Formats: sequence, C-alpha cells, structure tokens
Amino acid sequence: MKVTLNTPIQANGQEIAELSFRRLTAGDLRGIKLVVSGDGIAFETDAILTVAARLAGVPPSALDALGLDDFVEVAAQIGPLLSQFPGTGK
Repeated sequence: MKVTLNTPIQANGQEIAELSFRRLTAGDLRGIKLVVSGDGIAFETDAILTVAARLAGVPPSALDALGLDDFVEVAAQIGPLLSQFPGTGK
C-alpha cells in the first residue's frame, strides 16, 4: 500500500514523496490504545501517526510535517488496518 504525498517530507536526510507501508504485524500495535464504544472504534491522531511511521519505516517526527491533505490520505489507509484489531483502551 502506498500514498503519494502532495507535499514531500524529509526523513533520514532524504526527501520522501511517497510513503510505502509494509504489512501490519501485532508488534506494530504495541502501545497503541484503541477504544471500542457503541459508535465503533476510536483512535487518536497519535496512534495513526505512530503506526504509519512504523509501517513506512520513517521516524515518527517525519510524519509530523505532513500537510493536512496528506495526513487525511495516510489516515484513510491506516485507519481501516487499526479497526481490524479492536482493543479496550484500558
């Protein structure tokens, strides 16, 4: 799965114009809190950015520079992956 960025970011001293996400593993969810409620599963922006950075192999700080339009696209790719693994948020 890939996301082409409208505005490239810097990661590890390189310009990144496209984020490629590898397959999600259980370990990628370590420390991620997902909250299940009557309205479905909720996750914070931090959870999306953390998992996206892990899957793309870039430092989390690099994704802090994403424009809102690029973040929305990343969230659209990562959100459904997170919703496959509901947690209690406890």
